[in-house]
Amino acid sequence: MDVFPSEVYPSIDAIDHSPDGKLAIGSSKLTGRYWNGSLWLFKTPDQAPDSIYAPDNKHCSCCASTDAGCTDLTWLDEKRLAFASDNGIIEIWSTGESFNEVEILANLTGHDDIVQSISVNCDRVKIVSGSLDMSIRVWDLEREACTDTFQGHSDAVHGVCFRQEEKEIFASASEDGSIILWDLRNDKPARRLLNSSHHSAAPLCLAWDQTGKYLAIGYKDGSISCYDLRNIDQPVFKRKPHCRDVNAVAFCPKRPSWLASVSNDCIVNILDLNANQSCYQNNDHKDFVRDLSWSPVDGCLRTCGWDTQIIRHTTTMIEEGMDAKVNKTVALETSVIARVGCNGVISTVNKSNLIE
Repeated sequence: MDVFPSEVYPSIDAIDHSPDGKLAIGSSKLTGRYWNGSLWLFKTPDQAPDSIYAPDNKHCSCCASTDAGCTDLTWLDEKRLAFASDNGIIEIWSTGESFNEVEILANLTGHDDIVQSISVNCDRVKIVSGSLDMSIRVWDLEREACTDTFQGHSDAVHGVCFRQEEKEIFASASEDGSIILWDLRNDKPARRLLNSSHHSAAPLCLAWDQTGKYLAIGYKDGSISCYDLRNIDQPVFKRKPHCRDVNAVAFCPKRPSWLASVSNDCIVNILDLNANQSCYQNNDHKDFVRDLSWSPVDGCLRTCGWDTQIIRHTTTMIEEGMDAKVNKTVALETSVIARVGCNGVISTVNKSNLIE
């Protein structure tokens, strides 16, 4: 295995910040004879410029080639990360003490098709994976072994996500249209939350808010919904900020009402659930936007895509976008109020649906 790739391959499919702010990206070479990939690590966010094409050895702290393309990655702690591959294998990587080298610790095998999504639990000892083989697997990181395999879906599993502050509870999203909540403490762990009757398009990705009460879901038709697990009958929020597949969603740790999403329509969008509208949109990506990650250090949002770009969206940029939206809304409301005396109707946000 070549541990010093000469380039980031054009398709950057995954990005994630470690708990202490390090940055990892995974790229895939989706053309040519060999469909391999690469892993690139940045010790500090400042090492990755605001918008970069094909970062090389001058920018990164360490890098490695992989035998297959990247589909997802997640930091396990400050030194280890899991790398999901399109060959069905999950690789566990570790950095050196000086963060100038990276080595593979283990290969977790068992899936028979592409691993679409992985997630680590809150105490960092288990990961869950979902695959095109329609199965979900739970892995013990200390034993480096699969402890559970579930076949609760009848089609490809696109997304899995552990619930915040929960060691044994996660959700899954499938091409069969269903969302299932899993509790590993139970003999019958699966509880179907939603099925295809709740939405016409298949769910592709999901994310929990910091409280673990709200679950956001991104769909193939570009729409996003958010459900309160205490009352699953109706979504507390539903919008369609995109016109194509929603590839990833994530709540902002520092602003709990902000929900970021990226899509194949090349747009980065942030919904303010309290204001019931989009507060920020960016179309600087020139190809599919594949993943996103909020920094726990500086609070910015970083996005990546098939245009070989990593774009940094600062809180200042987002707040400026929000101010512009607010000013536009105020002007619109003023004109509506002027027509209310005739036949106009003013719609208001139900405050019981606000995310605290």
